[in-house]
Amino acid sequence: MVADIIPPQKRALAFSIWSIGPINGPVVGPILGGFVSQYLGWRWTCWISLMLGGVALVFSCIMRETYAPVILRKKAARLRKETNDTRWWCRYDYKVPLKETMKTNLSRPFIMAVLEPICIFWNLYIGVVYGILYLCFTSYPIVFGEIRGWSLGVSGLAFLGIGIGTIITIVCEPFFRRMIQSHKKDPETGEVFPEAMVSV
Repeated sequence: MVADIIPPQKRALAFSIWSIGPINGPVVGPILGGFVSQYLGWRWTCWISLMLGGVALVFSCIMRETYAPVILRKKAARLRKETNDTRWWCRYDYKVPLKETMKTNLSRPFIMAVLEPICIFWNLYIGVVYGILYLCFTSYPIVFGEIRGWSLGVSGLAFLGIGIGTIITIVCEPFFRRMIQSHKKDPETGEVFPEAMVSV
């Protein structure tokens, strides 16, 4: 959805803001969950998650479509119905058999993960980052809770360092973007070479 509604020039910042959820969500969880478990009981962590999930479900149901091919296909179908003219069509009206769609969509991630160098790099990088993050989930309660005797809520505050580091990185994204854009541009495309991102 972010790629559908944000222009390419601002997409990096938009994805940085979006990444607060998947990156800082696991960080905020132990902090809030620790205090909720300490003062309200562990069952309330499940109830609060259920309430937030319900709100997210409602918003996902009422949100307007953003994917361009679907919007174009619906517009062509509406014009066919309003004008009773079957000449209204779009290039996305072609029906792909379900078996072929499933085969393509289920095999493509594995093919890209093995054959695409950028995917191999990012898979390894994200694997290391999330491996460290989830090792912290395992070790922090032992180090701060069992050994140091901190309460559930206070021991969750140990995750603040990870969250603050992520926020600082996101705040600095426009500065990083200016650094990248200051490099020599490709005369054919007018864009900086992808290698310019290494300078960050």
